[in-house]
Amino acid sequence: MLRTNDHASLCLQHLRHLRPQPDPNIVAAELLGLIDDFKTATAINRALGRLFFMVAADRIPPRNAALLAYISQLLLNTLPAMENEITTAKGYPGWEHVVRQAFNSLRSSKSPGLGETALKRAANAPSDNSRTAS
Repeated sequence: MLRTNDHASLCLQHLRHLRPQPDPNIVAAELLGLIDDFKTATAINRALGRLFFMVAADRIPPRNAALLAYISQLLLNTLPAMENEITTAKGYPGWEHVVRQAFNSLRSSKSPGLGETALKRAANAPSDNSRTAS
């Protein structure tokens, strides 16, 4: 491989190995913040936004970021099934309770990805009786 301008004898790939690696616990804390669950699309979106920033800042390798993005996609795909399970077991008010708890968790983390409008809309959302389990 060709040498880089940054080092007299190393290529870019080997030069990257010499850089100090960030502590994985610190990176995880930055990525997740105070998000403790992924029960809403908003929480997953917030984590993906942070992931985007960290990849752009070269704090997470692109390969790891791709894996985390794929896991996020799987989490998003399971949200409707999770809602169905909870509404079947506890009715639609049970699902509303789960969503409100998740929004409160995000709000307490002062997440800029969740504005007051979304919080008010979630808190004042009318109950859809057609979705309530019998």
